[in-house]
Amino acid sequence: MNTYNLGYILEMLLPVIGICLPAKKRKYGLAKAVAIISAGVFVGISTSSFLINLGYKEEILSAIEAGSIAFGYIFAWFFLIWVSVILAIFNWIEVTKQEAVYLFAISYAIEHIFYCIRVIVEYLSAGRIAEHEIVQYILTIEKPFNIDADTASGLIYGGTSAMFPSAMTLAQTWNQDLALEYGTMIGNEALLGGADGWYAPSMNIHRTPFSGRNGEYYSEDAFLSGAVASNEVMGAASKGMYTYIKHFAFNDQENHRGDRDGQYSIATWLNEQAAREIYLLPFEMCMKAGDVELNYIEKQADGSLANASKTIRATQAVMTSFNRVGATWAGGAYGLITGILRNEWAFDGLVMTDNANTAVFMDGYQMTEAGADVKLTSIPADARYDFDENDPATYYYARQAMHHMLYIVANSKSMNGLAPGGTVKDGTRLTTTVMRAVTIICLLLIALEIYKIFRLFKPTAKKLKKLQAKAERKAAKAAK
Repeated sequence: MNTYNLGYILEMLLPVIGICLPAKKRKYGLAKAVAIISAGVFVGISTSSFLINLGYKEEILSAIEAGSIAFGYIFAWFFLIWVSVILAIFNWIEVTKQEAVYLFAISYAIEHIFYCIRVIVEYLSAGRIAEHEIVQYILTIEKPFNIDADTASGLIYGGTSAMFPSAMTLAQTWNQDLALEYGTMIGNEALLGGADGWYAPSMNIHRTPFSGRNGEYYSEDAFLSGAVASNEVMGAASKGMYTYIKHFAFNDQENHRGDRDGQYSIATWLNEQAAREIYLLPFEMCMKAGDVELNYIEKQADGSLANASKTIRATQAVMTSFNRVGATWAGGAYGLITGILRNEWAFDGLVMTDNANTAVFMDGYQMTEAGADVKLTSIPADARYDFDENDPATYYYARQAMHHMLYIVANSKSMNGLAPGGTVKDGTRLTTTVMRAVTIICLLLIALEIYKIFRLFKPTAKKLKKLQAKAERKAAKAAK
């Protein structure tokens, strides 16, 4: 649950609440109530989000999660009755068109003001998190700051926010050149916005039309999925971007996949022929798509610097899935990750889990022992991994995981601008500064919009006097 979701719920609920109020209380009373509710909820949720980002106490997360469930039920109930009831409400209750427009405008503005404030809070949180002890270890090896971004139809952050048609639409063109161009466009977006990795392309199979993620996947045909996905990977990699091809593997459904309390992921049973000929084929095609050229600056024997280049595999990262392969979680399946991915396909890049914030069955040691590397989580407690540097096995697996991560960073656009002898200095990108400025300006404009709407309900004495004078002149003119 976050401030944007809450704002979206308020956008739908508040107009109806306001419309159902008695006519005398519908104006100033609603505006005042909206302001008080918005301020109180924002303070509570933004403070909790800030503390969670800093890694403080699972109790906060549990409380917010409980609230999320409650709000989820409210939202689901309200959405079902929205279309059928709203027109009836307007007809049954004395509401002018102007009042209805004002009420919806207030709630719409509140949604966006919540979003803008959340963005600002996240900026402030990011600055504090950079001081965390864990980050200090990263600084000792001068690892650049990296941004990995969703989704399959574009970069929701770390780009220009441009979105493209779905993966299914692209696959239905049967146009490999277009797929290559799409991947190249994603790479260009990343050069503009700062993203280094892309949580895509997604290439699970359409086993049924009802799968919750079919919009991200290409087809029920394995070869078509692999042909389109591998070209996207090549295009993005040509711009120095590493792509997390996902979800590896056999991710057949979203329902009960394991990202809710009490779920321990769905068990997927299949034979080796089906696995290799259908579900693994798109991933294999990406692994064998070919290499891209990497340009860099090389130090010569005499100390001078010169341009150099080498080729690297286009596919540099993999995201594992929630589901189990048989009874074993896919992200901790040795035969899948080490046996096929590492050994058969000679993959030496990074293997990361899907969102691990809620997946209690994703054991960190099992993951590294299977040959995978990192967990996708923003909550330290959800790493579910106790590092013991005195244990030879733990130390070895952790060292391998760090090697894989640093390898893909060193061979990506993260190193643009660096040369031998240079020093990594992470700073705010120009695009980020512009986005922050635009966010603040929009926040002020939205606040002004709310004020203007409020004044339409309750004009100032000066404005009221002008309106009365105007009405009197109009009445006098009509009398003549």
